[in-house]
Amino acid sequence: MVFLAEKKVTIPTKDLLSWTFDDVPYNQDDPIYIDAAKPSRSISANQARVIIRKLVAGIIAAGGIFAGTNPSYTPHELVHHIKTSHTKFLITEPEMLDSALSAAKECSIPPSNIWIFDVLDQDIPSGFRSFKELMNHGEKDWVRFDDEKTSKETTAARLFSSGTTGLPKAAMLSHYNLIAEHVLVFEQVPKPFITRRLLALPMFHAACVPGPSIAPYLLELGAKYTTVAHTSALKGGHVSIIMRRFELTSFLNNAQKYQVNELSLVPPIIIAIIMSGLAGDKLRSVQLVGVGAAPLGAESQAKLKALCAPGACVNQVWGMTETSCVGSMFYYGEDDTTGSIGRMMPNIDAK
Repeated sequence: MVFLAEKKVTIPTKDLLSWTFDDVPYNQDDPIYIDAAKPSRSISANQARVIIRKLVAGIIAAGGIFAGTNPSYTPHELVHHIKTSHTKFLITEPEMLDSALSAAKECSIPPSNIWIFDVLDQDIPSGFRSFKELMNHGEKDWVRFDDEKTSKETTAARLFSSGTTGLPKAAMLSHYNLIAEHVLVFEQVPKPFITRRLLALPMFHAACVPGPSIAPYLLELGAKYTTVAHTSALKGGHVSIIMRRFELTSFLNNAQKYQVNELSLVPPIIIAIIMSGLAGDKLRSVQLVGVGAAPLGAESQAKLKALCAPGACVNQVWGMTETSCVGSMFYYGEDDTTGSIGRMMPNIDAK
């Protein structure tokens, strides 16, 4: 059976960073990334631009590609990840250094290519350097381009599938892929509110990594929801309240405290919210919920909707790493009650 997109739309062909920061439609001094635990710690678009000029230009110039990994991986799993993604440099928190060293040794990565991610002011293990040293070499504008061939053929990230049919596989996502994801998901139907999103999912996955990954840098994250967390937050001015990890009570309290109006969730979290009985009115500000990664029963979908704002849209999506995340969905204003995954997005056909 063939499922065809209902329309085709034009996708910009700029490099990811130029597209993200050119013609930004909001005040670039307003906080975009906010630490849920310490809201005084935040990053604006202007601050992000400076950070990126210091770090990303050198990475791009060297042909660098992001390949985030699960912080809970064992050395054996890390070896597979490193070899598959052709990783040459590692940035890791001190607590994960032993596993990183073990995997790096097996993959012939020297200790000098390992940097310590010490955003919590941890002690730097002897013989290693803080990743902050990378910030001490001045800044330079990134490499720019604006043509379809280069945009489609220049890899920005290698993100891993879930390994449903075997070991996790690295999907190469281009600048064009990541820009298209934002355009197709967020720019087709306007929403009558300014997005305030609570992020508690890891940021190494296709659902949250790409784009300029600076939220983890300043906000002490581990890392999963890609375009939502980075590219779209900076491009669209989506205020993103960031938790270091998911914890149910804190998640609900933060949703209420920051008057969050949009969430991206997976079924296990939804079931935990429903079964806990702790939600009360803490999700009453939420107007839009996207559910993905696995099917959610229509009954559970309805129960979550009942906890949200009156008239909230709680809908499921379908996608995979190879589609830069979302492939089919309902747009804001559509209210599904059947557990469907919606229609194919523009430009995407499936069979």
